[in-house]
Amino acid sequence: NSRERLALVAELKDAIARGQLVVHYQPQVDLGTDTIRGVEALVRWQHPERGLIGPDSFVAIAEQTGVMRELTASVLEQALRQHRAWLDEGRELTMAVNVSATDFVDTGFLLRLRELLERWRTPPGTLRLEITESVLITEGSRVRSALDSLSGMGVHLSLDDFGTGYSPLSYLRELPVDEIKIDCSFVWAMMTDKDTAAIVAAIIALARRLGVEVIAEGIETPEQLELLRSFHCPVAQGYYFSRPLPAEGLEQWLDAGPVGGSPIVGRPTVTRQQHRSRTEIQ
Repeated sequence: NSRERLALVAELKDAIARGQLVVHYQPQVDLGTDTIRGVEALVRWQHPERGLIGPDSFVAIAEQTGVMRELTASVLEQALRQHRAWLDEGRELTMAVNVSATDFVDTGFLLRLRELLERWRTPPGTLRLEITESVLITEGSRVRSALDSLSGMGVHLSLDDFGTGYSPLSYLRELPVDEIKIDCSFVWAMMTDKDTAAIVAAIIALARRLGVEVIAEGIETPEQLELLRSFHCPVAQGYYFSRPLPAEGLEQWLDAGPVGGSPIVGRPTVTRQQHRSRTEIQ
């Protein structure tokens, strides 16, 4: 409610300074090899009284109250530090981090990112910044310049929520997009709607022709997974494999063995009934 929202606004800046933002990691599975290709970093607020708060409750507040710079900096710092620790342990993973329109128009963002990449010795091509189409629409040429700079730094660009906007195909032609993420709404609808299934198959085929990587998000059932396999979808992510986990939990998940098979043997999969909410994936 509005009273709770006002309270969160007042607390958020303090929470970032006190280190109450934590990062959980959701695995991304290579369907060709049944191995873990990488992870997506997803922010949570470990509130001292309310417990773990999902991003839907506070990221928009951060945008509106001018603390998005601090939030993104905290997530990037934690994610790249953890990524370096995993690389040093021999865990060859990519790291995906969500960034907003606010970040892209922040003149200091690229400089801070470059410093972080140098500090944590992040190998080129292993960091993927996820942006939504709204970022491209709102800022146009300023974003294009930033994207070109990121490409020069060896940072890959992932277009999130692909298919939900107005003109995503033009972005694949005009922008240095390395990867697209098929929105979970398509994955959920394709099982009962033939047109949606055809769209998903076409997106995957088009991306392959363009040399762009594809991840399907929101996988919840073995039936969804098998249909995506039949479309030759290269990478999948969702609660069927694992919910987002703290770093230690993800390490245990990784050490549990190969991903192949259905259901996933030895893996802490989560059924729909166990979900706190689908939006927690985002």
